[in-house]
Amino acid sequence: MSTISVSDLNALVRSGQVIELIDVRTPDEYREVHAELAVNVPLDTFDAAAVVKSRKAAGQPLYMICRSGGRSQRACDLLAAAGFAGAVNVEGGTLAWIESGFATAVSTDASSGAMATGSACSFKPKT
Repeated sequence: MSTISVSDLNALVRSGQVIELIDVRTPDEYREVHAELAVNVPLDTFDAAAVVKSRKAAGQPLYMICRSGGRSQRACDLLAAAGFAGAVNVEGGTLAWIESGFATAVSTDASSGAMATGSACSFKPKT
């Protein structure tokens, strides 16, 4: 299983690379604060096969984040068990992302940012 630091992930975002980032925390945790480019797919309802099938950037890594790295590691394990080898765990999770001062967002709507249809969000910053 691969890992990436929040600094390296942010550098990829800043370079203009399309990033798919899934936050596997609970909807309440996600609404409080999340990495700006993350979409919410809670671990307790995580369907690895559906996530892989709905990817917009096939062939590219799929980055997984949670609070500190434990739940996102489990999501990476579920993806690997489903035959997807491109899962990357974000080291230190959202706590490290916030501590590093990278862009965050809050949600006021329970469905904001959620993957209701199971499709991953691709993020490409404006240039």
